[in-house]
Amino acid sequence: MITPYIYPSEKEVAIAITERLIHSLKTTERPLYIALSGGSTPNVLFALWGKEYAKKIPWQRIHLFWVDERCVPPSDPESNFGNMKIRCLDYVDIPIENIHRIQGENNPTAEAERYINEVQQIIPVANGIPQFDIILAGMGNDGHTSSIFPGQTHLYTKKQAYVVSFHPVTHQVRIAMTGPVMMTAKELIFHVIGTEKQHLIHAMLHPDPVTENLPAIFIARHANYTLLFTDKE
Repeated sequence: MITPYIYPSEKEVAIAITERLIHSLKTTERPLYIALSGGSTPNVLFALWGKEYAKKIPWQRIHLFWVDERCVPPSDPESNFGNMKIRCLDYVDIPIENIHRIQGENNPTAEAERYINEVQQIIPVANGIPQFDIILAGMGNDGHTSSIFPGQTHLYTKKQAYVVSFHPVTHQVRIAMTGPVMMTAKELIFHVIGTEKQHLIHAMLHPDPVTENLPAIFIARHANYTLLFTDKE
């Protein structure tokens, strides 16, 4: 089941996601384990955290992980971690030990294994799979999520929590969270905005044999608990 939340603007979507995060923090006394996605969609969200919510969120109670990363150093404009850092982490008081980045500058295969070990040491397990409290997922115009692209259906069921993946067009090397981890999250939040993704949102909410096997659609529809935050556009 997918629960949609629709707001008038991109910023109001970001505020709603943030308030849900704060609510989750209020329901538990333990740390909250969150995995973040990259791309351009969460830029408004990250900037909101770094400015308006820098003092409103108890950052010391949050552990940040990443859904995927491009295999570049953090100083590279393509880095998902670097993108979030300049908009948020440079402005908030979060302990360095609470930031668990994928080290994209390292050998991809070795880094995927290292990151799996780090995740397994910290994240609670459900049925043998790491269970994040919240995974903030995106959706590309081609229907990809994490760095799982159309045609890479083997990653929907891959037992490893993270794997090396490749962009099918640019062949850029990436490290990606696999389907089972995304689908096991306590809350899988898809953050999707813009008119160009209307048909994909419709397919996510209404069964469609043409699109049902796209990564974002498949994972959203098979996850434990999926929420869709989007704007009216």
